[in-house]
Amino acid sequence: MKKHPIDDLFSRKLHNAEITPREEAYQKLQSRMQVKERRIGGWWHQGPWLAAASICLLLGTGWIVWKNYTPENSTTAQVVPETSINIPKPEQVAPKCR
Repeated sequence: MKKHPIDDLFSRKLHNAEITPREEAYQKLQSRMQVKERRIGGWWHQGPWLAAASICLLLGTGWIVWKNYTPENSTTAQVVPETSINIPKPEQVAPKCR
């Protein structure tokens, strides 16, 4: 692939360019790298995210248990009401064609 002329220009001009950071910045970086960040508190300091996740888990578990619960001693019998309506038999509805 052919280089663009602007690439050559930057290459020539910035060939010996070097930026040296200040000593203060270097010391600050070194001190930040060596200090281990220690969190104060524990899982209870995670705040609203943990509370929301706990509530969702509790509600989901409760819903699953409620849906799958069938009492051992309960009798679920369907009561069919007695009807006093006489339902005609097919022969009584329409006469047979002769």
